[in-house]
Amino acid sequence: MTAKTATPMSRQKKAGVTISIARVHNQMRKSAVADQISSKAPLYVAAAIQKMLETILEQATDNVRNGDRTKKTGELKTKRVVNGDIIAAVRSNPDLARLFSGFAFSSHAAAHKPTNFILSAAEKEKRKQAKEARDLEKGVVAKKGGKASRALGN
Repeated sequence: MTAKTATPMSRQKKAGVTISIARVHNQMRKSAVADQISSKAPLYVAAAIQKMLETILEQATDNVRNGDRTKKTGELKTKRVVNGDIIAAVRSNPDLARLFSGFAFSSHAAAHKPTNFILSAAEKEKRKQAKEARDLEKGVVAKKGGKASRALGN
């Protein structure tokens, strides 16, 4: 009677995630996040990354499906998800916009400020008034050609 040897199974396959847990673990060790890293930490990070990517790609795919259509046949003009769709998906979701607030996407479109999603209307107005007061203190009259002209103290 011969004993069957169990085939080795990767942590990635056991967990049922697409992102490589071994690579996440290596990156965590290289970045020196902590002196010691538990065996489950890379699993949770990989699962969180996968969930975030699924959310972004799902929203980007919906943006493409709801995109422009041809006038003649009514078919979609494009069936591909491009970087603009991914950027739009990140910017349209308040949580993802906050998460990627310090990240610079290479796009010609104007970026939305994350404060638009997280501040209340009263707080936005308060900040606007504080900025105007600071500008008045500095003596800024108006911006012309990218340079501020200052009021003369005569």
